Amino acid sequence: MSHGIREARGEIRRLKAQLRAIGQAVEVAQRVIALRQAHPIWGKERMAAELAKANG
Repeated sequence: MSHGIREARGEIRRLKAQLRAIGQAVEVAQRVIALRQAHPIWGKERMAAELAKANG
């Protein structure tokens, strides 16, 4: 396998990892928004605790 192909495969793996991270960030943001709308008086610590509890 040539050196260029290995570099390209490494780049593809890196980009796929970035896309997974972006997808996870969007999912968390959506959960935060939903919690804020459902419980507008909760502060940051309470919301963080609820998110942590949901993640186990």
